[in-house]
Formats: sequence, C-alpha cells, structure tokens
Amino acid sequence: MRCYLLCGGLSRRMGHDKALLPHPSGGTLLEKQAGLLESLGGPVFLLSGNGSRYPALGYPEIPDVQKEAGPLGGILAALRDAGDEEALILAVDLPFLSEDSLRLILDGKARADATLASIDGEAQPVAGLWRASARPALEEALRSGNWKLHDVLCKLELCLVDLPEKELENWNEPGDL
Repeated sequence: MRCYLLCGGLSRRMGHDKALLPHPSGGTLLEKQAGLLESLGGPVFLLSGNGSRYPALGYPEIPDVQKEAGPLGGILAALRDAGDEEALILAVDLPFLSEDSLRLILDGKARADATLASIDGEAQPVAGLWRASARPALEEALRSGNWKLHDVLCKLELCLVDLPEKELENWNEPGDL
C-alpha cells in the first residue's frame, strides 16, 4: 500500500493554501495529515497539483495528470503511480479524521474498486483506499471532461465505511475554521 495526500488544490474559496493552515493540534494541516498517513506504515507521497509546491517538507511530490482537473486529477495520478499497489488517499483539508477511522477503512477493504469513507451511506471519495481496477473509469472521466468524482463512483464497485460526520468535516472557506 502507498499513501497519498491530496494537497494540490488552488484553495480559491479559502483565499490561501489550505495545506499550510494551522491544525488545531499544532503544526500545519499538511504536516498533521502526512504524519497520520505515515502512522499507517506506507510511504507518503504528496499529490501537490504541479508536483513542486512543498519541496522543503521532503516528501516526494506527484503532479496531477491534468492541470486543474480537481481531485480526480490527483487520484488518477496516485493510481498511475501506485501501479498494482493499493493507494490510500486522503485530502489535506480533513483535520478531524482519526487514525482509528483510517484503520477502519483499511480493515473494511473488500475486493471492491475502492473502499471509501462515507456519511450515512454517501461516499466521500477523498478519504479511502483505491485499487488499480478503478483507474479505467477515472481515465474515461478525464478524457470525457466530466471530472466530478461522484459521477465516476456510480461506475465502480464500492465498499463504504460509515464514519462520524465530524471526522469528515472539511475546511473549504474561512468560515469553516
């Protein structure tokens, strides 16, 4: 398994780089989430948009497969990089997600294309374990120009792991802090 941190967004609604926001328990969101992934044992890679946003942190960075394709571009870059290995993918802006919840996702893995966090049965695609079998549907979505992850999910076999809503609360704009 390889671990990937989605941190390549433009943070337009926030007004500045979300990855560098202070985490409630100290450090930045990026440092905290990378540490969370490290605690699970796989190597950590940053899906940093252009592939060179955070060189000082020392993590390998992987560019999105297409500029401004949103999370789909990052997830697809991770799956291409991982090859046949599973890819645990986590968004940087989920400050309350716990290691225990990520372990539930890992423990709940089925032979589905992706095992994803969910809230009341609604998939949250930026916190989950993705497999190479999901890559063709993501590739097709990129080619077609439909970059909405939820539209791709209906074409995949999913295993959903319900988590507390608070753990999947994300920070998108200043009012969320």
